[in-house]
Amino acid sequence: MQRKLRQANITVGQTDKSKLFFFIDTQDYEEKIKNYMNKTNAYQEITSGICPLADDLHLVMLLLDHLLERNEITNEQYEQMGPNLQTLELAHIYFNL
Repeated sequence: MQRKLRQANITVGQTDKSKLFFFIDTQDYEEKIKNYMNKTNAYQEITSGICPLADDLHLVMLLLDHLLERNEITNEQYEQMGPNLQTLELAHIYFNL
């Protein structure tokens, strides 16, 4: 099935945060993504292949550790503000077509 989709230049996408999928011409899909990103200016394509999430997480934890060491936040605040590694993810685009 994947080979047939590649040959037909079809992309399989997720419609929303549910488990539903759609099929769309790859060129049309890429155009919709670029238009949406340009219109909203809310997303940036990761072209380096390196996910910035780890760097962001590291910086957040450094800041929280620093605040805790200086007694500027309590242990409870530290725990509440610390990222949940089980649910942590980069924001990404979902399309309702």
